[in-house]
Amino acid sequence: MIVTGTVKKTDKNIAETEITRSSACGDSCATCGLCPGRSMVVKADNSIGAAEGASVLLSMSDKKVLGAAFLVYVIPVIMLIIGYAIGKAAFKTEPGAIAVGFALMALSFAAIIIIDRRVRQHYTPKIVKIIGDVKKVQIAKR
Repeated sequence: MIVTGTVKKTDKNIAETEITRSSACGDSCATCGLCPGRSMVVKADNSIGAAEGASVLLSMSDKKVLGAAFLVYVIPVIMLIIGYAIGKAAFKTEPGAIAVGFALMALSFAAIIIIDRRVRQHYTPKIVKIIGDVKKVQIAKR
């Protein structure tokens, strides 16, 4: 996955970069808040030394993006279904099944937070190219 962005803030080898989200879901989801046209700020590896205000290309492996999406969206749903089945077998009532389902889903979210803290550095996008230098942009505006 390669996206363009603008460096908003730098701190050593990390740059907070504003990107405009492009949709991987076919432009049909208006509820997630990340549909096309909406921007978000991501922390990116800035080992090439992009300055604040520079336009840059960010890259991240498609495999990592899809793996993270699977972890965040699919695993909790699977845990909800498994929890519902366990609750239905254990309590033989609908409220018990629903309670166990939501409990396992909540545990999956807690596990995702713990996993995120441990592997975050492997899922950080990297600035691979400076498209427009901030100094050139400022001179052009004059």
